[in-house]
Amino acid sequence: MTKKLFASLLSLALVLALAVPGLAQNASPRLTVTGQATVSIDADYATIEIGAMTRGNTAGEAQGENDRIMQGVIEALKELGVKEEDIRTSMFSVYTDQAVEYGLASGAPVMPPYVVTNMIYVIIRDISLVSEVIDAAANKGANNVYSLIFQASENAEATQQAINLAVKNAQDRADMLALAAGKALGELVEIQSPVTYADLYMARESYAMPSDAGAPIISGKVAVSAEVTLVFELK
Repeated sequence: MTKKLFASLLSLALVLALAVPGLAQNASPRLTVTGQATVSIDADYATIEIGAMTRGNTAGEAQGENDRIMQGVIEALKELGVKEEDIRTSMFSVYTDQAVEYGLASGAPVMPPYVVTNMIYVIIRDISLVSEVIDAAANKGANNVYSLIFQASENAEATQQAINLAVKNAQDRADMLALAAGKALGELVEIQSPVTYADLYMARESYAMPSDAGAPIISGKVAVSAEVTLVFELK
């Protein structure tokens, strides 16, 4: 490399080194804010887990009784209008109760040692049928009902409303922060907007028991939540 070429490259490097800090100083400061909003809408379907736990002196005895109960439950649900594709097995187990085995060894009176549990996950498309579904299952021998959850199908209007409110929330926060810092908001240069659906109300776990009056179930609501992140220039 000649001395002339080396000197030229060194001069260029010095010019760039001096220019970069100048560019950084001239860049406009920015403010990043996050806004959130939630809109409640009526649930239009529900999900629930229904099942039976049975005992027997043999695994076959316990399973036979369980099969009889669950077949009756499934038929009762179909008669109420629940579609077959909205019913699926969520859990099935067969085991020996160790506490019972210990009791047998000691000679104390105990329950049958073999335990079978079968649970089905059910989607109830008609909210008005929730109470009837629980009662019908209980009348057929189901003794476990868990996780009754009210949910809502995607709702474009509620989503738009939540986004609008989240943007306004972010803009209001940006105005307050800029004012507190003695600045003014400039151009909006970036926006990010993930939207999520979440259950707002969930029924507590309960034990299904037959009742002439029917299980007292009140339909819940679902929250449509939006979160937006806005980036503004500051002046």
